[in-house]
Amino acid sequence: MVEILYFDKHIAVCRKRAGMLSEGEGKDALPVLLREELCTRGVTDHRVFVVHRLDRETEGVMVYALSSSAAARLSADIQEGRWKKIYNALLWGSPESDGERLCDLLYYDRSRSKSFVVERERKGVKDASLDYRVIERFEAPARTLVEIELH
Repeated sequence: MVEILYFDKHIAVCRKRAGMLSEGEGKDALPVLLREELCTRGVTDHRVFVVHRLDRETEGVMVYALSSSAAARLSADIQEGRWKKIYNALLWGSPESDGERLCDLLYYDRSRSKSFVVERERKGVKDASLDYRVIERFEAPARTLVEIELH
């Protein structure tokens, strides 16, 4: 069962559990499970458009478009920076600073379907940055709860 936080004729907002795929057509893919849940609620148009992703092991809130026009608008909003991507993460250890901006250059290797941090700019390299803020520090073992905003 999918936990739907909100839906109307344009969008569905739901909780993605760790281990679920945020896209795809497999049995553990959230769009498939969302279509099934919407069907039980009487939604007759079963199209679900993916407009953003979360890694399989990441838990969080997903927004899906339920029409092509909503998908286009949401995608444009994301491209134009109207969305904030904020995560909470539990770190092993403790950063020295209570918060700062971290910047890297990322290269996406299509042959490996993986991104890598690189030292210099070249074709296909993008700037990546995030801000983190310490929420709470824990002792024994040393862990830190941080809020991360991706840019």
